[in-house]
Amino acid sequence: FVYCYEYDVRNRLTKKIFPDNSFIQYEHNVQSTSKVSNIENDPPKRIIDNLGNQTNFTYNNLFAINKITDTLGNIITYDYDELDRYNSIKNKLGAIYKITYNKLHLVTSIENPALNKAISTYDVKGNLLSKKDYNGQQTTYVYDSQDRIKTITNALNYSTTLNYNKNGEVVSITDPKGNSIYYEYNNRGWVSSIKDMQGNETLYFYDNAGNVVRKVKPDNSETLHEYYNNNLLKKIEFSGTTNNIFFEYDGNSNLTKLTDWTGEYKYSYDNRNRLIEIIEPSGLKIQYAYDANNRRTFLKLFNDGIVENYRLNYSYDSLNRVTQIADNLNSNVKFTYDIGSRKLSQEYSNGIKTSFAYNNLDFLTQIKSLNSSQSCLFQLDYTQDKNGNILSESELNGLTKTYSYDNIYQLLGVNYSNGASTSFTYDVAGNRLNKTENGAVSSYSYNNLNQLTQLIENGIQTNYYYDLNGNLTQSSNANETINYGYNFLNKVSSISKTGLENVTLNMAYNGLDKRISKTYSTGESYNYCYDGLNVLSETSTQYAGNKAYYMTGAIDEIYARTINGQKEFYINDKLNSLRKVTDINQNILKSFDYKPFGELLSGTSGNNHYLYIGREKDFDSIYFYRNRSYNSANGVFQQADPIGIAGGLNLYAYVNNNPINFIDPLGFCAIPEVSPDNPPDFRNDLGDVTGGGGFPPLGGGGFGGMPVMVGEVLTGGITGITSPAMPGQVYNGSKTGEGGKGSQENNKYKPKRKQIFTVFKNRKEAKDAASKNGLWNIKPEKHGNGISHFHDINHANKNKPNIHYGFND
Repeated sequence: FVYCYEYDVRNRLTKKIFPDNSFIQYEHNVQSTSKVSNIENDPPKRIIDNLGNQTNFTYNNLFAINKITDTLGNIITYDYDELDRYNSIKNKLGAIYKITYNKLHLVTSIENPALNKAISTYDVKGNLLSKKDYNGQQTTYVYDSQDRIKTITNALNYSTTLNYNKNGEVVSITDPKGNSIYYEYNNRGWVSSIKDMQGNETLYFYDNAGNVVRKVKPDNSETLHEYYNNNLLKKIEFSGTTNNIFFEYDGNSNLTKLTDWTGEYKYSYDNRNRLIEIIEPSGLKIQYAYDANNRRTFLKLFNDGIVENYRLNYSYDSLNRVTQIADNLNSNVKFTYDIGSRKLSQEYSNGIKTSFAYNNLDFLTQIKSLNSSQSCLFQLDYTQDKNGNILSESELNGLTKTYSYDNIYQLLGVNYSNGASTSFTYDVAGNRLNKTENGAVSSYSYNNLNQLTQLIENGIQTNYYYDLNGNLTQSSNANETINYGYNFLNKVSSISKTGLENVTLNMAYNGLDKRISKTYSTGESYNYCYDGLNVLSETSTQYAGNKAYYMTGAIDEIYARTINGQKEFYINDKLNSLRKVTDINQNILKSFDYKPFGELLSGTSGNNHYLYIGREKDFDSIYFYRNRSYNSANGVFQQADPIGIAGGLNLYAYVNNNPINFIDPLGFCAIPEVSPDNPPDFRNDLGDVTGGGGFPPLGGGGFGGMPVMVGEVLTGGITGITSPAMPGQVYNGSKTGEGGKGSQENNKYKPKRKQIFTVFKNRKEAKDAASKNGLWNIKPEKHGNGISHFHDINHANKNKPNIHYGFND
């Protein structure tokens, strides 16, 4: 594919032309104080896309951005201190964030528009000593003589300890309960072994390029990987089976064919490397199209590969925000936004309109749904603490839920205005010890792997058992036994209940780790087709053999469903949990409410099985979270986290025990549902001042020191083909970006830092050179060109050259 570039007489880029003849234009100042023109000292003053939308930039005398004005005239303003560091940022809504630094140019405080401060302290070497969030809750860090983190102590005074080998690699991590995980490395510094407290060990083997070629799980099952010369995955083999996965690519490294035990998946791309067609083994076909601004314009579904059965059309405004999604079955949803790109309204074609309100910190404060007669069908009013944790939730029916948290934001309890209450206690590792619901106490016990082993509830004792890979295999009590089976992908493949109810659920997956069907022994069955990670259509015996078609937005955000011409429109809360199902005449067909960890408080699911946070209910309180199953009654996952400690030291805990404010749609790690519109980069500079998230990476590739196993860990992720991102998608009031893919090409022409890469003979020379200016990272990084490197303290200053001190390892 040919990309063309045009330049002016001063060699400044003026136009980029894509293979489809769409383009982006760049305008520069007529006069420039610079004798040499480059992107650092002569950036563009205006960027114009193919549709005529403009983004304008002004700069200070050091060519740092002072102001960005979008095509609608909305302005972001940047102010700098005497050292040319961000001093304050005013967003499009006029909210101001202020930043302060120490002598090492490290961020020491961020003041938000409510004048709340998040504060960090450092030692003279630049090591982070403490971080205090907007509520004043503090996490502290202690280092060893080589400036490596030794202990991390949270706001409850619980400490996690790290130990290292002579190469500075983490060899063990011990949680506050004394449970440890152990790491070994090969001579290249790559993780070769991960072992738990019970001696269960996972082994990793690599090729010379650092690709994992073999993984041996604790049960001795093996996964083998083969790669092309360009390090793209070629084949995956699973020991003890003939179920292999084969990959083929085009010259641009786009996956063109995947062959697994279900057949062939074929993928086609346009001349801008955008996915335009998927053909599944059944013959089902999905097609995509895009406009000149790289925005998806339609999706077409052909069940038999020939006849178009379902179509979604997308419309956008000049800021690349989705303004309408409409299908070919006469359903649509329309969106409006404020100048800060926060979603203000969402209106369905049945006439129901939902509005969203926010405070000056971008916290969602109200969801309100009205019918065309302006009668209120649904309303939630929220209050939050300084960090954004919900303190109260008031419903239209007068019911108010009041929430309380401990110092690390684990949910301690909920009190209902009708007199009901539920409270929780936890051990130091985050395991739930007790649940007291309206006076009735349930108690929980765990082993040293944080696996739930026993529950005593209503006088009944339930015992839980696991395999060597960390999967729940059985739960049993005097009334019933539930057995769980797993396939070679380590995915739950069967659930069988005997006792009070005798029923079995069988599940099948493809080579993309996506669940393609589930069948109950009662005869109820579902077959799935996906648009990326979201369900697009289902065939089910529940629908008399007809297909259900879903209109979706962000992950698990379902707007509408159509079955045999019957339309349903969904009203969701801030977590994307289904609250109301309405018909074409604005009648409420079903209503749902939930307990804190996702159990149904009211409502009967029937054939509406996408419920809590938009996830699919399989059995009783068991939900399918794509990569593992979640038990909402116990508040735990039933398999160990596939990404290891990157999702948190407790491999089974659900969203850090904060289900009111976090979601986990992939079954990996907690994601804050509503994120304040903080200035870019600074939350990371403060070490994630709002808390949450997983444990820091350990090195050796992958997440948290665990090598990422392609085709094994991420549903629809690394080896999977996900549908192109939809610009400006919104999680019920939490924007995921103003431009999505449509704005990436503009964003990359914001002035870039100068990148300097120097390669030294060895690790010591590189570290010594970086230390002369103050060492930024005590453990080398590796990304981009694959060379390990250190940074000096200027890495924190986005307006200074980014120097890489590399070495060959």
